[in-house]
Amino acid sequence: MNGGYVYIPPAPNGTAAVENRGVFQFVGRFPWPKSFISTDRNEMDLRWISGSFYWRYRNRLTLQRTFTIHSHEITPLVFGELQYYSKYDSWYRNDYGAGVRFTVAKLAEILPYYERENTTHAKPAHTNAVGVSVTFFFRD
Repeated sequence: MNGGYVYIPPAPNGTAAVENRGVFQFVGRFPWPKSFISTDRNEMDLRWISGSFYWRYRNRLTLQRTFTIHSHEITPLVFGELQYYSKYDSWYRNDYGAGVRFTVAKLAEILPYYERENTTHAKPAHTNAVGVSVTFFFRD
């Protein structure tokens, strides 16, 4: 379990409001046969946006399996996420996608991915994205 605080300043063009956010997460990892691992991340965001309070619950399930090829770790994964937002009093967003995580010299991971987002209170209602996430590890 972990938690934190996020401050989001107003946008320079004035289109977004100031946001203060408390974030709390619980992540469970579950082993499966054939070396598969599933991850269940539950997150609660407490959001104060320009004086109004809202909360958001997010549940993300991930299934992955790591392979070693010539001393390099490669982890294909698939994920899905549902989000409930008190502002709309509904399950307003779902995401799903897939990617492959590559370990780079035990100092970093690179994760190229595809993600599809479906949102009930946005225009456009569907967004497709291709992205890359990079994570650096600082060890003793």
